[in-house]
Amino acid sequence: MSATTTPVIVELVGAEQWERVKALRLASLRQDPQAFFKLLSEEIDLAEAEWRSRLASANTWVAVLDGGDVGVVTSSPDWDDPNAAHLSGLWVDRSARRCGAAQALSGAVVSHARDTGFRRVVLWVASANAGADRLYAGLGFTRTGRTDTFQPPRDTYTEWELELML
Repeated sequence: MSATTTPVIVELVGAEQWERVKALRLASLRQDPQAFFKLLSEEIDLAEAEWRSRLASANTWVAVLDGGDVGVVTSSPDWDDPNAAHLSGLWVDRSARRCGAAQALSGAVVSHARDTGFRRVVLWVASANAGADRLYAGLGFTRTGRTDTFQPPRDTYTEWELELML
């Protein structure tokens, strides 16, 4: 898929599309477990009601390429700063990387944040996810100086908070 010239389509999805989001989230945790705070074992058995609740409480976009779902991102108000939108769970399937899907998904979050009056977009990126760190730097995100660590047994991973001023 990465050699395609077909444009990436980004769709805002709702609770009725929970199965699409669940499939993408579980794929992300299988394919890139080091990139996410949660583990596959923590999310694989979540009930439909939990997936629907997640989608009802945040904005979620799905990237579609050549008719198939290839990526996902979520945004909600940041829990620490009411002036910030929080970008989380950005993931693109390896088969669709380098085709603009991550930029399109990030762009949907940034546009929505700007349109709804947020002053900045914040996110956390894991030290084990150098590709995401490069992606966000290329989009203008910078480190805020705040750090955290994953919980054991992955407490060797550091997370950095990044921000983009709007």
